[in-house]
Amino acid sequence: MRRIVKSLISAVIIIFMTLVMFPYMQPVEAAQTDKVHAKYQIRVDLTENLVFIDEWDSDSQAYVPTEHVFLCSPGKDSTPTPTGTFTTKLWPIDKPYDPDGTGEWVRFRSYASCYVNSVTQITPSICFHSVPYTKPDYKYISLPDMKLMGQPASHGCIRLWPRQAEWIRVNCGVGTTVKIYYGPGYNMDYWNLREALKKEIPTKDSYPNTVVTSQTKFIYTYFGDTLDGLAKMAEISADDLIKLNPDIDLQSGNIAVGLAVRIK
Repeated sequence: MRRIVKSLISAVIIIFMTLVMFPYMQPVEAAQTDKVHAKYQIRVDLTENLVFIDEWDSDSQAYVPTEHVFLCSPGKDSTPTPTGTFTTKLWPIDKPYDPDGTGEWVRFRSYASCYVNSVTQITPSICFHSVPYTKPDYKYISLPDMKLMGQPASHGCIRLWPRQAEWIRVNCGVGTTVKIYYGPGYNMDYWNLREALKKEIPTKDSYPNTVVTSQTKFIYTYFGDTLDGLAKMAEISADDLIKLNPDIDLQSGNIAVGLAVRIK
């Protein structure tokens, strides 16, 4: 009789433990299947001074390179940009200069006449942002800083042309992975690309938004862009722009932000 009772107690204990532990006994693959990946991943090559945007590919279950390649100015030797893997966060604006209430322009407390826009935080003190301006107006881009684009020049942050800084802010939300590293260098394709991007120097009343990949040239869409406006910047006709981009609705009243529109 005692053996029967012990057997029943043992059986009850086994059933109870199985029910309690069952949620933790699922295969690792099952847990990974439900993982949600951010649409984009950002890679910053401090050797090439280039920012690469990768997009999540559900078929290969990996991030793959896109045509989005941005020229950047990382930190100087005396104030280097940290290396490692980070995730984007909300930027706790130190001292905003925001006359229109849009949050577009930011003035850092340490620099009285240094304004930037399109800020995306990487670490508590490092972020992506536009090339500096002397006033909160696109007409007042800092010419010395503009001429340094494509080489280390910042206090640690990663400077970009305004449209590309805005593209990251709009498309790469909180939690996007950012990998910052020193690449091997000696890549002539990257050298040619960097040199081509350096030539996209804006006038004082405009700012660049183009990127060159091999012989193909793109222009990135921004808030409020129109078909005629894009055609004017690309210096081609609106009809030609439509023919080059049959899969993009450029005649829409609200063209999506961050599209890579082919112009050559």
